[in-house]
Formats: sequence, structure tokens, C-alpha cells
Amino acid sequence: MDTVIRRVEEYFGIPDLRMNTRKGSVIMAKHICVYILSRHFKKTNKELTKKFGFATRPSVIWSCRVVDNMIETDPEWAHDVNQLSFSCIHGTKQLPKNYKSLMFKNIDSNGFKEIVEPSTLEVT
Repeated sequence: MDTVIRRVEEYFGIPDLRMNTRKGSVIMAKHICVYILSRHFKKTNKELTKKFGFATRPSVIWSCRVVDNMIETDPEWAHDVNQLSFSCIHGTKQLPKNYKSLMFKNIDSNGFKEIVEPSTLEVT
């Protein structure tokens, strides 16, 4: 868990994600870190609440919803989240050459996007 936190801190240039602040950049980085730990590393709401000093467990759910909404509406944030996820899962900052083209693979007739999980991509 600490390795993921450090990677997110480095990526956003934040000294400590667990600090208590209302700065937007720190809050968004914290949301993304919680999202990665919850979705890709299967950390529980209880673990994340304790680690990040949230008041309640629903704060973890809220963080994940915020990031889900960002991914759907903002391609730049989607790229940042996917890049960080890939980096944390594979322990590398190097991305595959075809990474950008694989972010959103298909849009079906209902408008749903098939998001390719970073863990399915291979480093070249």
C-alpha cells in the first residue's frame, strides 16, 4: 500500500497524501490513490479509511465514484489514472507503445465504453 501511495505522491508532486488539507490537487490525488488501491489491489474500505484518516468508510466509496466520473468525462484524467494504475501494478513507469490506443477499446450500441484494464497490457 505504501508503494502505491509513494508513486501517486511522486506523480503529482505532493509531499504527503495523508495530510489533512482542502487543497484541490491533494484531494484529487488522494481520490486517485484510493481508487487504485481499492480497484486494483482489492484493499477494503476499512483499511483505506484507517490509512488515509477518513472519518467514515463511505468516504472511500465517494473517492472511487469521483474517479469513475472523471474517467468517463475527462480523457486526460482517464489517461493519468490508467498510467498510474499501470505503473503501480507493474512497478514500472514505462508504458507500452500501444497504450493510448487501448485506453477505450470499444463503445457498444448503448454507449458503454469497454475500458482495458492496465493489468492486461504488456510492457514492450
